[in-house]
Amino acid sequence: MKISQLLSPAPIVSPLPDLIRDRRGAFMVVAAVCLVGAIGFVALSVDLGVIALTKTNLQKAADAAALAAAQEIIASIDNAGEESEQVGGGSAASDINSVSISAAKAMAEKVASLNGVYIDPDKDVSFGRRYFNENTQKFDVAWGEAPYTDGATYNVVGVSCRRDNPDVTQPDGMLQLFFAPVGGTETASVSASAVAFVEARDIVTILDYSGSMNYDSQLRSLDSFGREALESNMGAIYDALQPVDLGDMVFEPAWLVVEGEDPATSAEAKIFVTFKHDEVEIVSDKEIQKVQLIFEDDGEQTFDDCSGTTGTWRGTGWNDGEPIYAVWVFAGQSEVTVEGQPAQGRRIPHIDVTFMENSVYVESTKDLSNVVLEYEDGVHQKFDGLSGHTGTFAGTGSNEGKAIVNVWVKSGRNHSGDGPGYGELFENPGGSAPPQYFADTNTNVKICFGLDHISYPYNSGSWDSFINYVRTNSSVREAGYRKKYGGLTLVDYLLSQKPRSSQTADLWKTPHYPFHAMKNGMSLFLDFLNDLEFGDHVGLVTYDSTARAETNVKDENGTTLVNLQDKISDDYAGIDVIQRRKQAGHYNVYTGLGYGIEEGTDLLDNHSRPGSRPTLLVMTDGQANRSPSGWSLPNNWDWDSLTDYDGDGDADYKTYDRHKQYAFYQAKIAIDNGYTVHTMSVGQGADRDLMKAMAFAGNGQWINVPGGATISEIESQMLEAFAKIAANVPPAKLLRSDE
Repeated sequence: MKISQLLSPAPIVSPLPDLIRDRRGAFMVVAAVCLVGAIGFVALSVDLGVIALTKTNLQKAADAAALAAAQEIIASIDNAGEESEQVGGGSAASDINSVSISAAKAMAEKVASLNGVYIDPDKDVSFGRRYFNENTQKFDVAWGEAPYTDGATYNVVGVSCRRDNPDVTQPDGMLQLFFAPVGGTETASVSASAVAFVEARDIVTILDYSGSMNYDSQLRSLDSFGREALESNMGAIYDALQPVDLGDMVFEPAWLVVEGEDPATSAEAKIFVTFKHDEVEIVSDKEIQKVQLIFEDDGEQTFDDCSGTTGTWRGTGWNDGEPIYAVWVFAGQSEVTVEGQPAQGRRIPHIDVTFMENSVYVESTKDLSNVVLEYEDGVHQKFDGLSGHTGTFAGTGSNEGKAIVNVWVKSGRNHSGDGPGYGELFENPGGSAPPQYFADTNTNVKICFGLDHISYPYNSGSWDSFINYVRTNSSVREAGYRKKYGGLTLVDYLLSQKPRSSQTADLWKTPHYPFHAMKNGMSLFLDFLNDLEFGDHVGLVTYDSTARAETNVKDENGTTLVNLQDKISDDYAGIDVIQRRKQAGHYNVYTGLGYGIEEGTDLLDNHSRPGSRPTLLVMTDGQANRSPSGWSLPNNWDWDSLTDYDGDGDADYKTYDRHKQYAFYQAKIAIDNGYTVHTMSVGQGADRDLMKAMAFAGNGQWINVPGGATISEIESQMLEAFAKIAANVPPAKLLRSDE
């Protein structure tokens, strides 16, 4: 055997071809089994995909429908706000449910349909109320109508989109599967739901309590509102201050009238002098001979040869228009007795004649025969047929009251030859009564108006201070009331000079504007929230020179009327009592707007509820004029990022006024904390540009209350503004599962 043969392996004989030929049928069986399983998996994945896609579509439809339905509630609230302003109260809010439920259901159905999904609005749309749970310090949702038959407004809408009806031909029919019937399941039930809600708000109202909040009720606003409207409002303020002992003063201002002393003799005059600023009116019961005026600048002017018993005098020439301080009045005559010739025997008697201005007393040693009177106008009147030794004679008929200058007395055989039967002549020597002095003094004003025997009724001020105000104030002078005293000028004095509660506590009772309109607007705001019962809480911050959170109030006797347990509270009635017992300039008179915003932000920082919408409402009628000494804006301050209204990259508002900058800086802190900032500018003097910029930066509403031409217009505008804020609820949000 060859070596190569030894090294070659032996041939191998295999049985495989025979085995393959024998098992060819078994492979087909295995393949068939695997194919069935694969088809099952494909059916499952396809049907699961269809179910998932359907559920996604249902969820999208539910979300959209719930949000749209919740927006219908918001629309109903907004409409109720407009109605509430029109009727002057919050009652319109109580009917929101009846309007919003049907609208919300219809909208949910419409939106779902637009997304290709059917819902039964009566079955698939539900309503509830989101409320703050004090125990858990979180918001919970209570569903259904039963707990809220008191008229509270729903703020939660739930929408269910379902396909669970066994009748697959119906819009809500169960989902028909494609391959699952292979496994014995032909349909699947699919559903999705969504809940949308409107956030409850924690609203801190920051209200202007500066002194300018009563300007619209002062005489300084005469040109703005007209005399009739302004004085009518001042009359209402005067009436609201009653009962207060104001002596003999009435509302309509009157001039000072100084009454002269009672005459020492019947010949002296009884005189009344009325001081009318730059003129005097004199009334005397006897003839006025001379008047001497003394002016406030110490000048004098004398008017001689006066006549009559009444008249008006004022300065002339250089003294024209000069205010008169005092007046000397020469009126009446002293009783002067003129003695006649000595008696001569039995025929010529001795006669005495006493002149008493417009009458004479005659006394003779013999019987009187006749008396002839000559008056100042030259007319003679003769009295005959006399008897007795004495008699009093005065003009009669057309001569009544005339002053007598000469008298002839016929007695015995005397005669003068001055006329037929004229006896002895007696000439009136013209002896005037002493002049009487009248002065426009505070003492005389108090006597004239009965203020000399009563105390000034308030804590600060005095009757002298009031009188001096009426003498010197420019607004009083321009209104035509200088040196006129009454309830109207007293009201102006109180509002202008003594507005603080510590000075004139009773002013909170009075309708002074625009403060009273703000109070009524705030009451409407609280009434609306009370009827709405949305879960909103309110805080009250007031500012002037400084700011404070208002939580309590006492009455005149020191009894506590309200003491809020929470600084941001749903005790609307308590808050209303607090704010209604305040007045313009209650604490001070300046406008520390930045301090008010700072206090409001601090209130939200420390007392707002988790899950609420923190909101500031900032209101002013003036210009910020207070800020910390030495304060300035941070170096990185960027107006462009805050007040770019038109989106061109440049600020549309900026200010270099430090007080305004401080107010905006405090608003920016609130904005950075995520707080919404609404603003309200009231009246002609308000800083509209600043308030508009704040609201823009704070994603809030700026409401302009222009002030109007009448008090009623101011009232209406303020009510409308507060109603808008009350109805300005946040946009609807979807409720997450963890909320």
